[in-house]
Amino acid sequence: MSIKLNKTEFIKQANDNLLFADMWGTLCGNLIGYGASRDVYECAIMSDYVVKINKSEVLGGVNQNYQEWQTYHNLIGTKWAKYLAPVYFASHNYSIILQEKCEPIQLKQLPKRIPKFLNDRKLDNWGMLDGKVKCFDYGITNYDIPKELLVMEDWDCED
Repeated sequence: MSIKLNKTEFIKQANDNLLFADMWGTLCGNLIGYGASRDVYECAIMSDYVVKINKSEVLGGVNQNYQEWQTYHNLIGTKWAKYLAPVYFASHNYSIILQEKCEPIQLKQLPKRIPKFLNDRKLDNWGMLDGKVKCFDYGITNYDIPKELLVMEDWDCED
């Protein structure tokens, strides 16, 4: 079961560990998104980044952070990397990652074709970064991508 805490509630619960609470308050700004297993915060110290934090090991937030880290870093230098919002930091257990922040886009801005391995096809997983459309939520992608998925395909976006 996942318990959703806002920043204030989390800091109250972490009050017995003041250093941890202080680090949380320094790193995380406003909550800007969430899913079943992760919360996404503005990065309070670098406004062009977001902080993705695991909220339940049972639901796989650590695994999703690991998948995003590995997928991006395995594809650096390939033609596939241009579709991914970069992940630049991962904590030692992948409970926290820092990713470049994308701005929201409209359905008409989505590319007509995308890599087949990007299989969670919702508009909410895509954004604009430096004038280019990027996928920023690819945590359910298998980082060890089979060759048959390294192809382009047409897609229907799930609104």
